[in-house]
Amino acid sequence: MARNLTGDGLPRLEWFKPRILQEAEFLVFSVRQLKEADAESARALETLEILIRRRKDEFLVPLTSCMCVPATVNLEPVMVNVGAGFLVEMNVEEAKAFLKRQKNLISKQMGKVQSFLEDSSIIKGIKASALTAGPV
Repeated sequence: MARNLTGDGLPRLEWFKPRILQEAEFLVFSVRQLKEADAESARALETLEILIRRRKDEFLVPLTSCMCVPATVNLEPVMVNVGAGFLVEMNVEEAKAFLKRQKNLISKQMGKVQSFLEDSSIIKGIKASALTAGPV
């Protein structure tokens, strides 16, 4: 059932304002966190791709600020962070598939939250204009 919020008067609309602002701040924070997770997932996938291409290369690994030792990368198995600090041992193909699924999921969630934030911004704009218009 739709209600005419402007008919409830200014006090009722003032009651909504902090709640809407708090929700919008939470959604903006969520989008920021999802963007960071998306970037981290992309970096992990990119690093894995680089390591796959350079599998046979020899690297210098620093032991101290003055000493390095030669090393090669062993990609079987790799340890993948699956969240909450848990690492799971996977082969390279499983790791790539997992990281791609994770990136897709994060992107989907980010789109949902951003669209909800845009809807909330519209609602906030409507209520803000009703507040500035005064009693009807």
